[in-house]
Amino acid sequence: MTNRPIPIETKVNTMRLCKVAPKPARPAQGKRAALSAEVEGRSAHYPHCQGARVSLLHKNASGGFPGTARQGKRAIHRAWIAYFIVTVFAIEVLLGWVLSLLHYLTQITYIVLLLGIVFSAAIWMFKRLYLAFDFQRFIARLKSRLRRPLPLLFLIALLLSLAGGLIYLPNNYDALSYRIPRLLDWLMNHGWYWIPTANQRMNFSGTVQEWLFFPFIITVQSDRLLPLVNVACFSFLPSLVFSIFTRLGIQPRVAWWWMWLLPLGMGIVLQAGGVGNDLLSVFFFMVAIDTALRYRESQALELLIFSVFSIALCSGVKLSNVPLVFPWLALLAPFGRKILHMGWRLAIVSLLVLSISILPTLILNWTYTSSFTGDPENKYQVNLGNPLAAVTGNLVMIAENNIAPPVLPFASGVEASLNNLAVFRSDSWLKRNYPHFVFSLNELPQEEASGLGLFSMILFIWALAQATWSRKYESKSNIEYLPRRQAIYFFGAACLAILAFMAKMGSESAARLFLPYYFLIIGFGLWLRDSSRLVRKMSWRVVSVTCAVMTILIVILSPSRPLFPFRLVLQTVSGIAPKSMVERASTVYETYAHRTDIFSEVRLNLSSSDQVLGFVSTGDDLETSLWRPFGYRRIFHVLPGMSINQLKNIGIEKVLASVSVLRQIPDVSTTFPWTSCGKTIQNFAIRQYASIPAQQFVLIDIAACR
Repeated sequence: MTNRPIPIETKVNTMRLCKVAPKPARPAQGKRAALSAEVEGRSAHYPHCQGARVSLLHKNASGGFPGTARQGKRAIHRAWIAYFIVTVFAIEVLLGWVLSLLHYLTQITYIVLLLGIVFSAAIWMFKRLYLAFDFQRFIARLKSRLRRPLPLLFLIALLLSLAGGLIYLPNNYDALSYRIPRLLDWLMNHGWYWIPTANQRMNFSGTVQEWLFFPFIITVQSDRLLPLVNVACFSFLPSLVFSIFTRLGIQPRVAWWWMWLLPLGMGIVLQAGGVGNDLLSVFFFMVAIDTALRYRESQALELLIFSVFSIALCSGVKLSNVPLVFPWLALLAPFGRKILHMGWRLAIVSLLVLSISILPTLILNWTYTSSFTGDPENKYQVNLGNPLAAVTGNLVMIAENNIAPPVLPFASGVEASLNNLAVFRSDSWLKRNYPHFVFSLNELPQEEASGLGLFSMILFIWALAQATWSRKYESKSNIEYLPRRQAIYFFGAACLAILAFMAKMGSESAARLFLPYYFLIIGFGLWLRDSSRLVRKMSWRVVSVTCAVMTILIVILSPSRPLFPFRLVLQTVSGIAPKSMVERASTVYETYAHRTDIFSEVRLNLSSSDQVLGFVSTGDDLETSLWRPFGYRRIFHVLPGMSINQLKNIGIEKVLASVSVLRQIPDVSTTFPWTSCGKTIQNFAIRQYASIPAQQFVLIDIAACR
């Protein structure tokens, strides 16, 4: 008969009954012997306490009984750095909103308040939680881990991501088109405001990442250090994965392998050195689940606060993360009554949590557009009305993205063939109900579109195929596993969250937006199927390490941040490889190399007095380049119908206009009256995307217009 571990609820209740038993008198003796005698005396007086003997003897190791405050502090001590980072992030977001509300978001005010609050929070955490950092122990553990290949490969990936992030300026599409520009606009306005623009994503998108970037922007006046946020989050993923998986009941041997393999998933590791916000979603969600599981063990108030802060920040990153609240609530539901009895503490925490979540953005969207999404006419067509088409399209695109080879030389031809299939053409049922459905293949994985990738899918499917249904996991440490019934509730809520995402999301980047949800799917598969025998085999070890090595090679070859002399290599192979392939590779690498400052030539035609530049945008332009150097010039979006006097009152004397936008307007002189009297300074051919030809822009001087 197998001795199964006692569920945590039963164990805690048993301890409470056993602690009231009378203590027998005993002579002075050693601490361990005294504790053993105490347990024997209680067991003799109350026979039902015998089953709790082992847990009582854990008192000497853990410093207290399950559910005590000391055990909660020990749980926080193990991961206090990650929790402190979450606290700092929450302070940054809250401070950004508060100063915006007061219209006092200035450089000096923000820095002084941020340093003061963070310093106070650090002192409070160190004094209350008795935190310390044992450097010698850290080095010893690091050396021990680096003797094995997977931890070493993860460290290499971390260092490569850090190097790429510091060498190259951010060139992420979302960041350059609307995230960094709107942050700079808020700084110029001394607070958040609804920006008049053709790119409405500047207004209705989640704001957490922007507030995290704000301290770097105002201190160094550059986006050079922005990737440090993602690098820091990436470094904590292995420990979070292991902690969550073992507490869910997955074998520690299996969890150890996946704690390295999951963070090396293609979409995650490619964003580690950049400024994509999907990695932030993964980090906040993992911290929220980890702290919720730890709270179930110790019921420490600090863990609950960290958990609600993390899930609030996760929802505030982007609206597609809101369904992730369901599995988090499933973990804390059994303690709902206790949480509701916290009184004034619950009220304060709730107010802070709602302030850093997606709620302020939703309220502002409703205020300005009468729609919580901020897109009442569904102009961007990401909110689908046909759930069947949404689920079908998302499943197909996510599957295609995760089974596509990481290196695909003739990607454009394969992509065209797939999109020309009858069921996927523009006149098909799926395309009519899912406008953004498209097969998008690249020669190399890119951070704007990658899911976990083929390597992770191969290992996961292999683990499921070679696993057994056996459930004989016995915890050999102080970690309390999640009872089976509660685990079923948790994964049931996870399925509900995945279904909610699939039924509404209509983006062409579904595989990337789905990144936080992959952890739920893989966790459920490993919980349901025990692959502890497989991970002992040499074949698994060889294939896993090979996949990790191939992932690192992709990081080195990534067009976003190539860590090799790509121009020299392409010049060397130009006479060997096919000419079309070399030309395509050169176009991709050169486009990414210049993407971060594509409008540099335009800035050369501006004088020092042009502190406000008008911009007629397509709504999809990478305008961050026009803001450089940050804090010196403001970019104002010129909308149809704006008169010459309005522009001059704002201080605009020059306007940069997209030629394609001007050509789409039948009577351009009426819609943009300054075009008829303005003087053309110069035309520019700007290539913003490798797959799209150069676009035409014209710089017009309107100073002489009346």
